[in-house]
Amino acid sequence: MKLTYDPREDMLYIALTGAYPFRTDTESIPGIAVMYDENGRACGLEIEDASTWVDAPNRVDVEYLTEENEVEEAPAAGH
Repeated sequence: MKLTYDPREDMLYIALTGAYPFRTDTESIPGIAVMYDENGRACGLEIEDASTWVDAPNRVDVEYLTEENEVEEAPAAGH
């Protein structure tokens, strides 16, 4: 998964897979586009006006669940 934030456009793109977007759905949620690959699987999200949707679009905190269901925090990226 890869996140790309463009502060000039206030646009956040979340690539869920490495697939190239084949089709886009912009009708479900205004301001959020879901990208689909050629097999119809969601492969990305594009969020317009990202700073209105998320607290800090340029900061990412990742949490991993262990087998014991304990949360382990990964180092923050993109400070």
